[in-house]
Formats: sequence, C-alpha cells, structure tokens
Amino acid sequence: MALGRSGCRGLLTPVLNSPLRQPQLGDGIEKPHKRPGKPRDLHIVAKGPRMVKLSWLPPVAYRGTKRTKIAYKVQFQSKRLRITWTDLFKELLISGTRITLPLSPWVDYTFRVIAADRSADSEPSEPSELYETPPAPPGRIPERIRVNGVSPTSFRVSWKTLPLLDHNGPALRYLVSWRLQNETCWKLNLWKTATVVGPMSSYVVENITSGLLYEVTVQAVNSVGQGPVSAPLHGQSLPALKDAPVLTAPVREYNASITSTIELNCPVLGAVQSRRLWYNEARIVPTKLIQHTGALLLDRVHFKDEGCYKCYAENDHGSTEGCRCLRVYGAPYTPFKLELSDKRATSVILSWTPWPSDHRPSEHFIVQYQTTFEPSIWREMIGFVPGNATKSLLELSPFVNYRFRVIAVNWVGRSDPSGASESYHTPPSAPEVFPKNIQAQGIYTRDLDVRWDPLGWYERNGPGVQYKIFWRILYCNDDLLADWESSVVQGEEKSSYIILNLIRDLPYQVQVQVLNNQGAGPISYPPVIGHAGGEGFDIVNFFEDYSGIVGTRLLITCIARGPRRMRFKWFKGEYKITASDWTRISVSPKVIRNDGDLESVLEINPTSPLDRGTYRCAVSDKGVERSCSLNITVLTKPSAQLDPVTATVLVSSPVKLTCTVRSPGGVEPQVKWFIGKDRVTDLRAISNLGNGMYRLTVLGTVEGTKYTCMASNAAGTTVAESIVTVVRKDAHDVCGQETFQNVEWGMTLAGGVYYQLCPGGSTGYATRQCLLNELDFTPYWLEPNFVQCTTYDFEALLSNRVVCGTPLLHVLPGGWVVERLRPARCAMTIGRLAKFGTDMVTQEPRTNRLFCLERDTPTQVGNNAVMEVGKVAVKGLDVIEFPATPKARTWVGTDRIEVPGKALRNLYEESQVVGVSSFLYRTIKDLLPGNDFLLSDSKIINTRVISLSLFPPPPGQLDPPVRVELAHENASFVDPECVSWDFGIQLPNRTTRGGWSTEGCAVLLSNDSHTVCQCKHLTDFAVLVTPFVPKMDAPSANEISFIVAIGCGIAMLEIASVILVYILLWRCIRCDRSVIVLNLSLSLLNANGVFLGGIPQKWNKTICTAVAAMLHYFFLAAFCWMLAEGWHMYSSLVRTNGKLSKAKLYIALGWLLPAAVVGVSLGITKTNGYGNDKQTALWSSCVILPLLAATVVLAVFAVNRSAVLFQYLFAMCNTLLNGSVEFVRDTAFAGRYCRPGGVCR
Repeated sequence: MALGRSGCRGLLTPVLNSPLRQPQLGDGIEKPHKRPGKPRDLHIVAKGPRMVKLSWLPPVAYRGTKRTKIAYKVQFQSKRLRITWTDLFKELLISGTRITLPLSPWVDYTFRVIAADRSADSEPSEPSELYETPPAPPGRIPERIRVNGVSPTSFRVSWKTLPLLDHNGPALRYLVSWRLQNETCWKLNLWKTATVVGPMSSYVVENITSGLLYEVTVQAVNSVGQGPVSAPLHGQSLPALKDAPVLTAPVREYNASITSTIELNCPVLGAVQSRRLWYNEARIVPTKLIQHTGALLLDRVHFKDEGCYKCYAENDHGSTEGCRCLRVYGAPYTPFKLELSDKRATSVILSWTPWPSDHRPSEHFIVQYQTTFEPSIWREMIGFVPGNATKSLLELSPFVNYRFRVIAVNWVGRSDPSGASESYHTPPSAPEVFPKNIQAQGIYTRDLDVRWDPLGWYERNGPGVQYKIFWRILYCNDDLLADWESSVVQGEEKSSYIILNLIRDLPYQVQVQVLNNQGAGPISYPPVIGHAGGEGFDIVNFFEDYSGIVGTRLLITCIARGPRRMRFKWFKGEYKITASDWTRISVSPKVIRNDGDLESVLEINPTSPLDRGTYRCAVSDKGVERSCSLNITVLTKPSAQLDPVTATVLVSSPVKLTCTVRSPGGVEPQVKWFIGKDRVTDLRAISNLGNGMYRLTVLGTVEGTKYTCMASNAAGTTVAESIVTVVRKDAHDVCGQETFQNVEWGMTLAGGVYYQLCPGGSTGYATRQCLLNELDFTPYWLEPNFVQCTTYDFEALLSNRVVCGTPLLHVLPGGWVVERLRPARCAMTIGRLAKFGTDMVTQEPRTNRLFCLERDTPTQVGNNAVMEVGKVAVKGLDVIEFPATPKARTWVGTDRIEVPGKALRNLYEESQVVGVSSFLYRTIKDLLPGNDFLLSDSKIINTRVISLSLFPPPPGQLDPPVRVELAHENASFVDPECVSWDFGIQLPNRTTRGGWSTEGCAVLLSNDSHTVCQCKHLTDFAVLVTPFVPKMDAPSANEISFIVAIGCGIAMLEIASVILVYILLWRCIRCDRSVIVLNLSLSLLNANGVFLGGIPQKWNKTICTAVAAMLHYFFLAAFCWMLAEGWHMYSSLVRTNGKLSKAKLYIALGWLLPAAVVGVSLGITKTNGYGNDKQTALWSSCVILPLLAATVVLAVFAVNRSAVLFQYLFAMCNTLLNGSVEFVRDTAFAGRYCRPGGVCR
C-alpha cells in the first residue's frame, strides 16, 4: 500500500494540515483587489468523434492588481438538449490554458471559459464555435423496468425513458422482447419482439397463456444501431377469477443490518380474498406483524431473527407458499495484534489479526498513521486493504517517526480503531523537490531580492536544511552564456535572499536548490528572471524554432517584463511587420498578462510557404532595445512530376521513368512506386539519382499499364501517373525521338501528346502533339506548348497577398521592376498574375513597370496588359467600371466592364470598403485554348481577355449582373458566346485544370464589331466565336460550287426527262422493267437533289451529317435497283416462261435493304462516321459497275470540307452516269416497247 506523496517521491500524503488536501486557489498569496479579466481567444484546436481539445489565452490583468493564481472552469450549452450554460466539471482547472474534454454523441456543444481566483469569477469568454458530435448507438439500458399483470392474458412492461443526453442519435425507440421461461431448448423464434416509439414508456403484451411465467427484456435503439439489452425480468398475466393463488416472485434472500427495520414481501396473484400466513421454523408469526399487503414487517432486527420465513397463501380454489431468507449483519470487530516487519529505509510491512465473525465480516481495512510532527492527528493512508488480507506494504517518507493503527470496514459501518503499533523512524535522505513560488524582484539600485516558499517538514527528508541560490546574466539569442554564481542560506524556515552589487537594469536568471546533511536536491526549473535594481526590462520567454505544416495556425508570443511603457516590434528578416501590410499575418496590441508581464502575439493564419524565415521580437524602452529571434519552417505537401507522362516504347523494350520530387521545408519525403495497383518492392528496379530524382526501370511492359509515383510527408501525399503505349518495331505512325528547343521529346504515337517536364527553373509540363499527314500518312510534330510552365517563385506566390516593395522585389521573376512609392496603400494579388502570366509571357523580352501611385486607382500600363487597383466604399456606390482612368482608356479602347453598385450593396455591408483589381490582356488569348473540348471543334477567342476582382470576394451571385463589352478582332464569324475562365475545369487529354465555361454568362447584344455580355460572377471574360471563312481559298470554293451545281443540274434535268417519258408512255410499257427504271431514276434524282442542297450547309456539322447519311441511302438504293434490274434481265432471258410479277420483291430490295444498312451504320458509328472533318465511313458499296461505284464514292467524299479534288471528279462522273447514260438507255427502251408489236417484260 502506498502513502500519499503530494506528487513527489518519498513524501507522505499530508500537505500542510490535511493529507488529502487539494491545492487551493491563491495559496500563499494575497487577495487581489479586483476580479480577473475574462479569458481570450477561445477556440477548438482538435476535434474527435468523442472528444475535443480547447485552447485559450489567459485574461489581461487589471492595472494595480497583485499577482495571483488563476484557475479556469469550462461551461457548455446545447440547444438540442435544451441545456443552458452549465459547468462541465464540478472542480476547477487549477492551471493551464488547454484541456481535452470527453463528449457525448449527437450533442451540439458550444463552450466558454471562466477565470476564477479567491475573490471572484471573471466574465465568461466569448463562446467557441459550434461543434456537433456524430451519432452513436445508445449506451445505456432503460431504468426502472417493471412487469405487471393486466389481465389473465396480458401483462404490462413499463420503464423510464432515456434522457435526451443518452439518446446518442435520432429516431430513438425501444424493443420489448418476451418468451416463456420454461423453454429448455434455444430457438431463434422463441423471442417475440415489439417496437415502441421514443416518447412512450410502456407496452402491453397480449395473447399470452394465463398463469405461465415469461422472461422480458427491454432495449433502446436509434437510427445508428442498438444499445445494450437489459437483464431478463420475470412477468406473468393476472390469474383468472377461479384460479388458485400464484406467488409472483421466486425465492429471495434479504440482508439487514442489526437494529434496522426490514419488510419481507409476498406478492400473490389469484382470486380475490386470498388469506396469507407467515411461518418461522414451523412457528406462526403473529398477525400484527403482517401488513395489509401481505408483507411481513420486522422492526429492530437482531441476530436471533435470522432464518427462513415461509409465506402461505390460500383461497377457495387452492393454495401456494414461498420462502424468504433473512441474514442480519453488524459492524466488524476491531483488529488486534499489530506488528511491524521487513523494516527498510522508506518502507515497512504492517500486519494485524482480524476478529473472526460470520455476522460481522470485514470488506476492507483502513490504515492510519501518526507522526511526531503532528502528534495529535491520525491521518489515513491513500487506498484500502482488501478484507481477505492481513498485511500491507507501506511506502514512507524519509526522516519521519511513525505509529500505525487499523480500522475494519463493511457495508454496515466501521470498527473502533485498533491499538497503536510500535514506533518506526525512517532514516534521512537528500531532498527530492525544489522550492515553489520563486520570485526575483529588483530593489534599491543594483540589488535583486529573491523569495521562495520554504519546504514543509514532509519534504525536508533530513536535518540541516539549507537553500542555495544561483544567478547569472541572461543573454538573449547569444550562444555565449555567463557562468553561474551561487550563495547558501542557512535555516530550514528561510524564504528570501538579496543578491547585491549587480548591473542595473540587466536581466538575471535565478534558480534555487535545497540541501540537507544527506545531500543536495534538484535545482528549480525553469529559471525565473529578474532585473537588478529599479525598473529593468527584458524578454523573459525563450523562443524555440518552429516547424509546422502549411495551412495551420501559428501563434508566437513575446513576453517582456518591465515598465508598462515598453514598445513591441516584430520583424521578418529586416522587414518590419505591420498590420496594414498583411492579411494572413496579424500583430496583437500590447496586453498586460495576469502575472503583470506584457505580451504581444504574432499570429499567422493560415501558414504559407512564404512564411519561412527568421522572425524577431524587439522590445524597446528609453532608446534601449532587446530582441529574441526564431526560425520558422513551413512544411508543404511534396510535388511530384513523372517523366514521361505518356510514354511510347517498342515491343520488348525497357521503360525508364523518372520521378522528380520537391519537398519544401527540408524534410525528405517518402517515395513509393506502383505498377497498376501493386507496389514495386524489387529494390533493384528503383534507384535514387539524387537531387530529388528517383528512377524506375521496368522490363516487359504491358500495353496500357499505369505507373504511379507517390511522394508523401507529414503535410500530405502527391501522386504522379504515367501510361505506357507499346508499338511494333515496324510501326510507321510514330513520331520519332528528337531534341527541340533544348527539350528532349520522346517517341509518340500519331494523335497522341507527349508530356515533358518544363525546362530548369520552372514547374509543370510542356506538351507537344504528334499528328498524321492526311496526304501521305506520315507522322509529324507540332510546335511545343509551354503555357503550363510556371516558375517556382510564382508557384509559391499563388493565392498570397504581398506588399509592393522589398518582399516583392525578391520574388518576382526577371523583367519586372517594382517602384515602391507608397506601400501602405499599394497591394496586389499575385495569384492573378501567376495564373495568367500577364505581360511576362510575350513573344519578345520587354520590361514592365508596376507603379503604385499615390491615388485611389493606381494604374499599370504596359505593352501587353493594363491593370488598375483601388478601393471603393459600398455605401452610395453607383457603378464600378474598368477602365476608370484616361490613361487606361487610351490603351484599352472600347472594351469595358461595369459592376452595378446595387449588386455590391446586396452582398456587402453598407459600411464596408472593397478592394478592386482590374486587368485587360492583349496577347494572352493566343496562349489560352479555345473551347475545343467543351462546345464545338471550331471555337476560337475573338476578343481580348478582360477581368475584374473584388477583395474580399463576393459571397454570392451578382444581381444586377455584370455588364461586359468586348470588341471583335475579326468580323467574319458566327455563333458568338460569352465565356469566363474556370480554373476548376478538367479538360480531356490535359493534366492541368482550366478552361472556358458559359455558366453564368449570356449574350445581351452582338453585331459585327462588338458583343455585350451579362454575367452573374466575376472572373476573366472573353467571347468565343465560330469562324465563317472555310479552310480553303475563296476562289477555289466558288469555282467548285459552280461546276458541281451545273453538273448536278444537267443530271437532274435528264433524269427528270426519263421519268416524264415513262409517265407519258405508262399504258404501253407497264411492266416490272418499267417499275425498276422509274425507281432507279427516282433514287438518282433524290441523291442529286440532296447533294446539291447539302453543299452550302457543309460547315454545319448536324446538317452535314444528315446529308451524308441521305447520300449513303439514295446511292445505295440506286445500286440495289441496278441489282434488281440485272436480276430481272437474268430472269427474262433464262426463265422465259415466268409470268408472275416480282415488283413487290424488287421494291423491298431497292428501298428497304438500303434503309436497313444505313440504320445499322448510324447505330454502330453513333453518326461519327458521317460528315467527319477528315474522313467518312463508306459502308456496303463495294461491288458496283465502275462508273456507278466511282460516282457513289466520289459523292460521299465530296461532301467533306477539304475534299476539293473529289468534288471535281464527282461533278463529271455524276453528269456522265446519271444524265447521259440513263437518258439515252431508258428513253430508247421506252420507245422500243411502245412500237407496234412491242412487248414489255
């Protein structure tokens, strides 16, 4: 058994005058004059499903108050539980400004903190943010479960509903289960269950067998899961009126303490007028002891009343009986015969003998001790000794004279204390603690007064107590430390020492150590700081270098001790930090701490990679300055770039992939390789090339396999992927490997894009596409695209607001000169410049100047961009327009953007001031893609790019909308669309995000020169159009169209003549042959008509697709009618006796079969094979007469935009075939059979 040590080894439990006394507020200090201030900056720093960690800053001390200890208590409120502000703990938190709180599920918590000292409580702090814990299954069993009979065939189950705090989730309900008690086999269907909604607290079980005993359980359930099941209770229905009495409870045992009153129950069910008697060992108990309920009442019981009592009940239909057993207990007897054994320096074994008794058992023993320091007080040891033990090992403190005694305890009471044991004096030892409440205060001119609390008798551990004081000059941020000086003070009750002849106003570190005759104790830590003589000042807290994760909150507290007039300043490097220059970094004003010191807090929220560096806190007074520094390292998620991203290799060739990893912050990341979903574990395939480059070499590559490089550190994980394409060695549609513009481009399949890491000093990927020549089918490379390359400096500046001036000079790339004229009013968003590149991405090198002028709208005008920055007040605002200055209007021209003031008043406060930054870019549109992947294949940017941003950003859509007017750069266009740049769009075949979107924008007006747009949000705007001019020379297109029109017109005229002749002579040529000729002519006439009408619409993809499909159908029908004519001619010559008409069969062959072929073609290709820009699928027409085949093929190819040669050839062949040949042949046929004696077959 261990004695209480007050938190220190070798010390007894008693602290001052009480062994179990907890530290109280204000021990050893004077009462403050005013109540403390309220705690500050309460926030939640960590969240968990069942816990939350709170943090706050101590209150600001009132001027003139004395130093005192502050304790805190935490309160919470919950609207769901309808709980107002309530203490979370009954006890105060004596110290500390952080606490981890256990929480209940499905509760909406709001916290606040109250500071308290001996005088009063402070005002509550500001409430924390709302935190709602997730739901969980119920954790408790309903209480007060009762089962009572209602009728002979039913009983009622009742319980106490769970309080709201124990619901743990929504949709609380209860499951009531029952089954017969006498069932011996276990079957899943034995239990019957009913569900009861939450507010109800009872359920009636019906249709049960009368007189039988049932087991009943109750369980709480919510939408998350089920709670624990209650222990089975027994219940039964009421007996029928003619039933014999039934005892409703089994045999029970009763325990009673001596001289108490006990009631033995005998509940009986059955017919009315049951008579009950009680027997004690065959003796009838007097009737006066039996209550009207049938219970037996025994008053002031004694040991002689123990025994078994029998309850007998009878009525006119039968009788029953049951037993109740009673046990009587008393307080235990006093232990005796105490002995000490195994005596050691700080421990001893105490043994005793308990008094044996069945009626007075001992549940546990309490050991008490007495010392010569407090001869009249007996104190209890911490903990209990079990009742079956007769000895205990006692841990003692050094240099104390002890006596012990023992008390036996059970549920009835405690015994008298035993007699005292013999005395035992523990030997002395060295002290094990240092003094508390050490203070150092300057006095006189050059002296320092050091005070402390002397050790108590239970902490001295031996005679000859002395106190040793150490001191030295404190040098902040200096590796060279002064030597410690020391002095010894005699006397165990000493509590002060004055250090003389120190250097005035300089800080000194002071420590105190306790010594006795056995040795020296520990030295106090941390050292306290005092200034020698008068009013000194210095920084009293030591800074430690910080290494954290990007995006977190960082607080740096600088604490100084000295006069209230001290001033604080913060520096990053040599640049002074002021609140007006930063948005993420703030400096709190000087505040007075609870202990009288002053503090200033530098807050960075959230941290950014730009925050790396050395920070310095400087404190000055009367021209003297002292400072301390720390280094901040911000760890960001590593970046990983895989080279190549899309690789093309020959069969059986190895693949070598290089992963370049950058991990700012000085922490090397962990790199893993994956092939598909399997991690590469063969170390021979992985090599570290140094400088953040890792190589994976793979043999036997499989087509389409995905290779992944994963880089991770404490800040997060980044994944880079590569897909490998395998080609044959004799493949001809592959662009070969080459070095171009100092970049090595690997082998790439035609139609694919090769991704390569950007050249040195930049991040991102450069791309280059491999295409196939349509004329000779040879692959060739396009020009490289470096638009996704970003310098490392600019990447670090994304989404960070910086100040014009010194910091900006160090981070902007070459070519930018920043002239700082008034930094307090000049700020800009570098993220916008980084994302668009602005003037830095140009065709030729030039220098741009950013002027931060001393007016409300600073303007920057360069060769390729113009920018305006300013601030506007929301109240009374009419409109925000760009350009706003004459200088900018001269450069911009007619392009403009207007934001109605009403739209801002709907989103911002009237008193708010909003920052405005506007840009217009002249040449950046050439670097941005059109809408190739979103709207159509031919959308291009036909205006300059204009943008406007507000800070802070609007919290919703703008109403009325923004008006944007942009001038067209090319008047030959159709289908204008107002678009805005969306950085979140993921385009196909591109690794980076960003693209044009029509969401939120609409065309208001449009003519040949301008387009006016309306948009509900702010970003970068432009107009996309479809060029009107085709991709061939205008004279060539007109010439072809003229020739084709003449040829088709002649052919249609001749075919129409054939149809007219057959109609006029139909009475004499009415036969299958004539039907075939008319349908063949009709199919050719329709084909030419569709072709002639479809040529002008070939720039419209939908109409072009429909024309191609109809041409396919009518020419295929012509082919089928040709086939029918051949079949008919064969039948007429070979089968001369055939007289039946086959016109219906021919019609099915000529019209239905082509429809089926075209329908299947459209379904399989999903119309992609018709009207394609580069090729047209030609189905079925494989074997036809040479002239018809040539005409059909040429017609299908001629409807494409770039097939000039095919249109010439089609015009000639179509005229020759459809016109002349058909006219001559068919008119001759008609004339021959219309002569006398002619027969049409």
